[in-house]
Amino acid sequence: MDGGDVLGLCPSLLCLENGIGYREKCFYFVEDEAEWNRSETFCRSLGAHLATIDTWQELRFLLRYGGSLHYWIGLRREGSAPWTWFNGSLFNNSYVLSPAGDQSQGLGWGRA
Repeated sequence: MDGGDVLGLCPSLLCLENGIGYREKCFYFVEDEAEWNRSETFCRSLGAHLATIDTWQELRFLLRYGGSLHYWIGLRREGSAPWTWFNGSLFNNSYVLSPAGDQSQGLGWGRA
């Protein structure tokens, strides 16, 4: 993925008009193109963050509703440090995601 990727997934406690709820989360699929940092800034303007994926079931849900587009999620790393979620928790490698572009900037996902 490069700077022209789809903006991102913003989970929020309150579902926006076009949000899709799953368990205790609400995901907002944004189809404007932007790089990872701009995507996170946009989510923060809505009182949210780029999505964290906590379970395999959440990943399956996001793949089902996200369609064939690529989205940014709230996972990143600095240099060779481990991948971490926006909240500082470590990515546990329990499922496979595809690094996108500059790995220090974030990670995106999509159906192959």
